Amino acid sequence: MEAYLNASRVLIKDFGTFAHKLSARVREASYRLAENLGRPVEYLRSNQRSKEQIAKEIAQRDKVQSGLIAILSALEPCQSYSVRAQRSTKEIHLVLETRKCLFFYHYFYHPIFGFMHARVQSWFPFTIDFCLNGREWLAKQMDRAGIG
Repeated sequence: MEAYLNASRVLIKDFGTFAHKLSARVREASYRLAENLGRPVEYLRSNQRSKEQIAKEIAQRDKVQSGLIAILSALEPCQSYSVRAQRSTKEIHLVLETRKCLFFYHYFYHPIFGFMHARVQSWFPFTIDFCLNGREWLAKQMDRAGIG
């Protein structure tokens, strides 16, 4: 009997091809978003500089006060699935393990939450983290209320 991934009826042996196609769609969607909004996409070859600082410098340089600032990408460790064979049973399984994949950091200014970003993993299971600064949000609320 063939082993399937439950949600989409993909054979486990075909998982790599399936995941590569989805990864390409995530990458293309990020690039298309930046292109449509006229914002830069930058691949970071090193983690020597803060992504947040780079995004703030781009926002200041381009005078961005709302919306997408930039998309930064970086190769980083992640938890993801690989197909592994088990010799004793002659079966294949998906195994969650630490690997590296490309992450996309969508930095933007939100009208309520202020400076924030979404961190999108480009490989299955495509985790997304939304990161915002509570102090930034509070400062925006105080500005709206006229509190100095």
